[in-house]
Amino acid sequence: MISKKNAVFTTTGVVTFASLLLGTASAFAETETGGNEVKPPITIQSPVHSEAEISFEQNETEVTPPVGPGGEEIEKPGEGETGGETGMVGPLTIDYITKLNFGAVKVSGNTTTYHAKLAELKLKDIVEPKKVPNYVQVTDNRGTNAGWQLQLKQDSQFQAKDKDNKVTELTGAELSLNNPVLKSVQKGSEFAPLGISQKLIPGAAAVTVVDAAAGKGMGTWHYSLGDTNEQAAKSVSLTIPGDTAKLANVAYKTVLTWTLVDAPEKSEVSPEVTP
Repeated sequence: MISKKNAVFTTTGVVTFASLLLGTASAFAETETGGNEVKPPITIQSPVHSEAEISFEQNETEVTPPVGPGGEEIEKPGEGETGGETGMVGPLTIDYITKLNFGAVKVSGNTTTYHAKLAELKLKDIVEPKKVPNYVQVTDNRGTNAGWQLQLKQDSQFQAKDKDNKVTELTGAELSLNNPVLKSVQKGSEFAPLGISQKLIPGAAAVTVVDAAAGKGMGTWHYSLGDTNEQAAKSVSLTIPGDTAKLANVAYKTVLTWTLVDAPEKSEVSPEVTP
């Protein structure tokens, strides 16, 4: 990311005009040296030139502020509070990840699909949280237009601990991410990366959820799961088999690891982010 205070702007060059003195024949004296061709004097009709210059430095220290999918300004978490900010710095970053929360649901002996709640953003100077689709904010300020990939891995199955501190898991549970939409406040749809629906396999290799080909994905983008709140309410699902044992009144959790690859055709990987 190019910081404004690090961009160097300089202007150089001198513009010189020779005045045309009417009635004074000697104003423009012809000079001739060693038989060289006489150079005509500069007049007010002659073009002159100057220069403008700018140089760039990569941002390696500043965090890109997270915003809502519509560009809303998010209130910073208070002391002791946690948010979705990753703190990642550099020219290619994952800035913000909303937590997938399915809430408290009823135990069922039948195979059931549950859906994640909408994300709630605490906006600046607004009391009531705003509900939006779950999303990830990615910023590409490299300036190379080389493209990138956002990959996702579910580290393990949803797990919890029973009263004896024994780990139990939701055997066979499947987490799916659907209806991906790529949004940018500043860029048009012709620059949008491709969002890919995925069904995650716990413990398996990372899969690509966003693919920004060369010439796509420059600037800040939001990978939103659902275009509207109505669609988003059905876009993140967890299907649990009916014959899977389920403990009541405990929280089952899993870790999702997000990784940025610096170009579609390369294998160089940035630091992983595990919210």
